Amino acid sequence: MGLEEGGGRQRQAAAPSFDIMIDSNCGRGEARSRRAYALESTGRRAAQVADYAVGMETGQSLVEYCLLLVLIAVIVLGSVWLVGMQVSRAYGTVHTNIGESEEVPTPAPTATPEEGSSSWQEWREAAGSGWRAETTRYCVDQQGEHRSFYGAENWTDYIVRVKANLYQGEGYGVFFRAIDVSHVSGYVFQYEPACRYLGREGCFSFRKVVGGGVEYPFARSGAPSDYEWYNAAKDIEVRVEGSSFRAFIDGEEVLMGTDGEYTHGQVGLRTWDASEVCFWEFTITFLDQPDRDRDDRDGQ
Repeated sequence: MGLEEGGGRQRQAAAPSFDIMIDSNCGRGEARSRRAYALESTGRRAAQVADYAVGMETGQSLVEYCLLLVLIAVIVLGSVWLVGMQVSRAYGTVHTNIGESEEVPTPAPTATPEEGSSSWQEWREAAGSGWRAETTRYCVDQQGEHRSFYGAENWTDYIVRVKANLYQGEGYGVFFRAIDVSHVSGYVFQYEPACRYLGREGCFSFRKVVGGGVEYPFARSGAPSDYEWYNAAKDIEVRVEGSSFRAFIDGEEVLMGTDGEYTHGQVGLRTWDASEVCFWEFTITFLDQPDRDRDDRDGQ
């Protein structure tokens, strides 16, 4: 019993030692496990940090790469634009040189004649060759259309006065606001003993002239049945103001008309058919001073 008790005590005494050994081993294993876990966790964190750093470096590289591409694109586009401008200028220069055999200077505008009387030598024939200056008179007596012009295209509102005597033929006219006189457009007041109006011979008319062609009257009036159309000197006056036109003969108003298409131009004289007529004492009075900024070349 004693042995058994003693043995039992021994065994019982040894048991706690065994337990302690087991507990000690477990503590060391657990510590080792904890260290391994810590090392593993630290490794994972380090790997994550490394991956994050690589990611950051990769993102930064992408941003830098994109910025570099944008910079290159800007440089390329700028170079193309500069080259295009130079090519365009060069082409324009070459085209000009090819298209023009020589440089043609811009014609200088003619001086605007002053108001008052004119010399017939200053008039310019645009149709027919029968005009002749006879001291103070300007006459024509040949078959066909005859036109002669004076002044500048910047003339706007004015009064034209001239004396005239028709010896034979269908009549004469006074141009006003005439432009491009070689193919004249504008207006004309006509003295027409050969026309028939309201059952009587002879009429006065305002007509538009387009590209050289004289159109149907936009205003017309007649004269008394005993009116002297031939071999009688007449004081002709045409007043041009805005879109309103008025004609006077020997101080009496014979015609009114309105039209707004042509606003400026020269003055002139016209005969047709086999009319024989002389003009003298031509004068012009400006109602509105010519616009000096307008190009007043006469279209010749």
